[in-house]
Amino acid sequence: MKLTLNTFAFLALFSLVLSSCKGANDTPSPTPPLADRRPFHVVMASGSASPSTTLLQATNDPFKGELSFAGKGFTINTSRAPHLGFPSDGSYISVLYYRDSKLEKYVYDASLPGQYKREGQTLMLDARYGKGLRFKQVNDKLGSVHEAIGVYKNVDASKPEVLEGVTTFNVAMIDMLEVKANTDTWQVDMPVQMPEEISGKKGYVITRADSPVIDGAYIYYGINIGKFDAKKPDGKAVESQYTGTLVLDYPALTNPKVVLHPEQLGATNGYRTPTMYKSSDGYIYQLADNTKVTSIVRLKEGKYDTSFRYNLTEKLGIKGSRSFGWFYVGDGIGYIPYQDQSKPQAQIGVDPEGNPTYTSAFGIARMDLRRGTVVNLEVPEGLWLQQYQTAAVRDGKIYFALATFGKPGHIHIYDIKSANPIPTLGTKLSPSGADQYYIGVF
Repeated sequence: MKLTLNTFAFLALFSLVLSSCKGANDTPSPTPPLADRRPFHVVMASGSASPSTTLLQATNDPFKGELSFAGKGFTINTSRAPHLGFPSDGSYISVLYYRDSKLEKYVYDASLPGQYKREGQTLMLDARYGKGLRFKQVNDKLGSVHEAIGVYKNVDASKPEVLEGVTTFNVAMIDMLEVKANTDTWQVDMPVQMPEEISGKKGYVITRADSPVIDGAYIYYGINIGKFDAKKPDGKAVESQYTGTLVLDYPALTNPKVVLHPEQLGATNGYRTPTMYKSSDGYIYQLADNTKVTSIVRLKEGKYDTSFRYNLTEKLGIKGSRSFGWFYVGDGIGYIPYQDQSKPQAQIGVDPEGNPTYTSAFGIARMDLRRGTVVNLEVPEGLWLQQYQTAAVRDGKIYFALATFGKPGHIHIYDIKSANPIPTLGTKLSPSGADQYYIGVF
């Protein structure tokens, strides 16, 4: 979905309670002892469509001080909002220049305050894979570049009027320490095996795949399943409600097939935020969202566990929700940005067909998947978090960079062992300008 946020001033509708959180002290708290003294990095995006700029700034103490992006910050210019990757130790940032299919790695240069430098080569991937590649960090060393391509073809010469869906998958693993592609296993135009319920003969294809997780001999990708719509001028696929996962053999990256959840709970690919995590209990926990109801489901050994479903929308007691990803911190605890559809909507732009697009404000919830409970966290009013990409987890805390459009914000810090919804307000963040928004801390 193409978004243009120059009309983002609408968020003032949601800002009757300004950027301060209810119940939170606007004065940053005293700095507690930090066992981990590595810098924290705040990421801002400027431009949600084309062109786009990513700005980075570092702070050694997220509990105090102020960061201003007014004419400041290290800039990475891209033609579209980039796909970013972060290892767990925050030692570098991977940047896929979306629609340019260029991949780079940046590290913080402590000898030059405020500066980052490119490390390793620039990988140009478009010659082999085209312009639609996506990227996700798989672990501290590896990243995945990938793209699902669904098209409609006349596959039976005797029935030229019948179009069938054909899905192929492109994928490669990237060693981000060396910034080098594993050419032994990269795959191009692999046919994807679809279950009978969503076969190409019935008009189904995979339109997106993202957020990979490695699990032993398999790697999983969340997917969006679309269906051919003859009423569309170009016959494009429209979203279905099917819930599934693309499973490949790992590390060979072969034998791509789709497994389906028996319930139609929506897509599992997300947007820029991760959607899948492997837990210590051996399960893969996965976001499923059908634009009205947000759920967490789980898999093991390539199959869905149908005995488990966490219905976030129901637990929050709201009329509808939508989420584009979440952050798992272990022990069954996850933090999920979600669009609260019980709040008023306002137009934020248009889709590729020129139709108006609308959104409600976002909240963040703390989910306890083992106890089946939820806590709605106190955050600024009027947030837009669709492109939010990362939240740092260190010293038993999770860190979010949050600000209402046009107003000052803070790094919001929550104790992951506590269900207390009130954050500690850390480093003050300068107000964002037109079409600017914070997308993470790492």
